[in-house]
Amino acid sequence: MKFIAALWFSALASLANANNDAGDYCVIPKLVQGEATTVEVPYIEKPFCGTAMIDKHYVRMSEFAKATEEGEPQCSSDSFCTKVLRFYQDEAKASKPYILIFFGPRHRKSA
Repeated sequence: MKFIAALWFSALASLANANNDAGDYCVIPKLVQGEATTVEVPYIEKPFCGTAMIDKHYVRMSEFAKATEEGEPQCSSDSFCTKVLRFYQDEAKASKPYILIFFGPRHRKSA
């Protein structure tokens, strides 16, 4: 029984992190309507993987959201930038949004 529980938890943990189409590691954030969630990224222009956890369910934000707002990156230095995305459940944007705030350096670190 302990083995099955351990296996289940390891499978669940692997779902919380994913790879995008380019094979890059990405985090699947837990979103709460009307509350901001911050996510550290390796560089600010890194594309969002598009999946989030909402109410204990993994959802594709492109299918879940009816309207999206994406802010321009704001940088206080080359090492710290932020970018805000808001996802709405209705096209009129009358509902409280799900808010993602990405933060990280302006550019990808060179290898």
